[in-house]
Amino acid sequence: PRLLPVLFALLLVHVGIIAGFTYLPLRLLELGGGPSDVALLAGVSAFAEIPAMLVVGSIAARIGIRGLIAASIFLYAACFASWIVLESPILIIATRVVTGFAFAGLWVGSVLTMAVLLPPRLQATGQGLYQLTGFGLAAVIANIGGGILFGAFGSAIVFTIATVLAVLAGLIALVVFPSAGEQVAREEDFERPLPFPATP
Repeated sequence: PRLLPVLFALLLVHVGIIAGFTYLPLRLLELGGGPSDVALLAGVSAFAEIPAMLVVGSIAARIGIRGLIAASIFLYAACFASWIVLESPILIIATRVVTGFAFAGLWVGSVLTMAVLLPPRLQATGQGLYQLTGFGLAAVIANIGGGILFGAFGSAIVFTIATVLAVLAGLIALVVFPSAGEQVAREEDFERPLPFPATP
């Protein structure tokens, strides 16, 4: 039962993540940035994700999955908000270091969440639903909706909505994601049979 609100929270924050990936380069160009700045925008974030992936597991062990997810989402919210007001391409690029760490925390925390909430026979299903929600449905909403809003009202409204959605996602995360010390789901915890045959 907790899977749906978990996926909903992930959907909300990933709408902002993908909107940022798609439309932040346009914001950078509006501020006078060039092609090298746009390249740095993506490169800095990817570079930050590498060490972050190595340490977020130990962070999750200390503060729990819920703490890791919520902290990552609120870091994203802060970055989304900063993109509304910052007018320096260099400062915007610098925020991508933070989003790199936030993305690593969100990714690892989401994978660990599925491992806790779902029994072994549903692990692949859970990970697939996360990908479908965070990078499929969220991409449709962010790219189509964001394009309409960006074209009509500019970047500020896109990142304002992204900020609001992320804050809402963070508040939901504080309630529905696994808490520290929560037991991993077992097969016997699920009394209803699957709607499809489970392979051994």
